Amino acid sequence: MRQKHHKTQQTLRGARRWTALSLSAVAALPLLVAAPGTATAAETATCRANGPTYAVNADGDLLSYPLKSPLDGAGGYSPRTTIGGGFQRFGLLLAGPDGSFYGFKDDGVFYYHRTAAGSWDVVGRQISQHLGWLGTPVNRGHATIDRAGWLWIVEDGVLRAIKYNPVTNDWDVGNSRPHDEGWGRYNLIVAADAGVLYGRSASDGQLYRSRYDLTSQRWEERHVLVSDSDWNMFKSISSNGGDTLLATHTSTGKAFYYRFDENTRKWPVAPVEVGNGGWTPMRDVAAAPDNCSIVNDHTPAAPSLEPEQPPVTSTTMACAI
Repeated sequence: MRQKHHKTQQTLRGARRWTALSLSAVAALPLLVAAPGTATAAETATCRANGPTYAVNADGDLLSYPLKSPLDGAGGYSPRTTIGGGFQRFGLLLAGPDGSFYGFKDDGVFYYHRTAAGSWDVVGRQISQHLGWLGTPVNRGHATIDRAGWLWIVEDGVLRAIKYNPVTNDWDVGNSRPHDEGWGRYNLIVAADAGVLYGRSASDGQLYRSRYDLTSQRWEERHVLVSDSDWNMFKSISSNGGDTLLATHTSTGKAFYYRFDENTRKWPVAPVEVGNGGWTPMRDVAAAPDNCSIVNDHTPAAPSLEPEQPPVTSTTMACAI
């Protein structure tokens, strides 16, 4: 395992750089207006009840807040529970699917896993000696994990994706090639489903949506404006999957819930207050990205190819005539 882990680190070093691994309290919440377009059926999303949102408090405790209805935020949160401690050592903690967590600090990335029964079976496994730079204050917003477990990273404006396999203790860096450039325009990215990325503009706080299909290796939409309000009022933005967004307000400490519909280009949920205060002091807030999912498969259909024709000869031409 040690030899394989060393090989993994060499692969990651070749995959990054890849040369070495607020408004006032009275400001209005984002007013979300549907983008113009033709009428179409609403997108379908499904969610599990009481999907968790995780937060790290000032003492480093990891708290779990069950959201009663992750589809629309109705009813807000049930009482929180403390499920771990010592997480203040990380500059950034991201929640992944299936009870996984990734902690970033100066000496690398550390993996945690919590079972469905509520116990920890992996605690603080170092999975990279690099990527710790994502835990620094200036880079915290440049990493997110989607519902499929892909870690999306923006470095020097370049967007890449890598995925950790806890069974083999290895990284899938097959998609670490640059998927796009110009992502330095955002001061925060958040994955809201498999391949669905929202970016918050560093200049004016406007929100843009993109969708990249890893199966077909192509963009289905890229940098599409979905809100012209200033989302810089929020300290954190994370997602339960299913095109949902959970945003915590910097000055009021409240938490608000949103859901975008890719088909209608409207916000059927916006904004729903799910937390009435106390979120600002949290070091990290991260919804579990697999609480919800978009039902429809958005992988583009493979292009049809005409069957190859045999070369035309005098014989075949005679038969054709």
